Amino acid sequence: MASFYAPPSEERLLGLGLTLIDHAAASNVTRLRGGEADPTAALARLRASGLVAWAEPNQRLRVADLIPDDPRYGEQADVWELLGAPAAWEITTGSRAVVVAVIDGAIDLDHPDLVSNIWTNVGEIPDNGIDDDENGYVDDLHGYDFLGDFPGGTGAPQEDNDPDVQVGDVAAGDGIDQDGDGVADGAVGHGTRVAGVIAARGNDGLGVTGTAWRVQIMAVRVTDPEGSGFFSSFVRALEYATANGADIINISLASTFLPESARAAVEAAYGAGVVLVGAGG
Repeated sequence: MASFYAPPSEERLLGLGLTLIDHAAASNVTRLRGGEADPTAALARLRASGLVAWAEPNQRLRVADLIPDDPRYGEQADVWELLGAPAAWEITTGSRAVVVAVIDGAIDLDHPDLVSNIWTNVGEIPDNGIDDDENGYVDDLHGYDFLGDFPGGTGAPQEDNDPDVQVGDVAAGDGIDQDGDGVADGAVGHGTRVAGVIAARGNDGLGVTGTAWRVQIMAVRVTDPEGSGFFSSFVRALEYATANGADIINISLASTFLPESARAAVEAAYGAGVVLVGAGG
């Protein structure tokens, strides 16, 4: 990934042994593909070309799983009391005018405690194969899946218009530790749990209670069932959520460093007036 001072020509990129994948305009982050398995040489050529402010490899990120898996966690009234939530709910339980993008793993869009709070892109006609609202994404009815290159896979893009939980997801519920962290399928359901903490319907006699019962959740997927993803997906996800009307973006993700591409995307979203919420701890 790189930030060019000016758009490069196809010929200039080919001369550097690179091809263009895509460009995130708001953050000026360009995703490139080189011919070598090791990107070190390609990055060196690009940095020495004088064309870029910076160039960096596409690094992994992971979910910051700070939400316990305890089945009755959402029913722990003392947590809400500690936060002062009941007093806040006397004033408001959220507004349909507020859209919260959840950049995370897949979200169960049909979950009974979430289904009425899932954001719908009113500019799209479902499943007609046309980008009706001309936002660059076809049939993105409830968000988008930016998962992209799958860890351990062939590197072929797998992104699509459905950020829902998919039965056929690679590594989903297969009981195999795909990423070698000692936990098999450790992040299955993480996106759904995060969305539930934010916006599970309250006072409906069903399941758990979220923080804001009436806000809309925009589902934006960037991680696989093992909780792993790439910063290139994150950059595009931030741009998508910002461009499509998210007022708040929740990012329950973690990394030991912040690449320049991610910094640029975060600054662009913040500059557009979006409230960004990140994982802590």
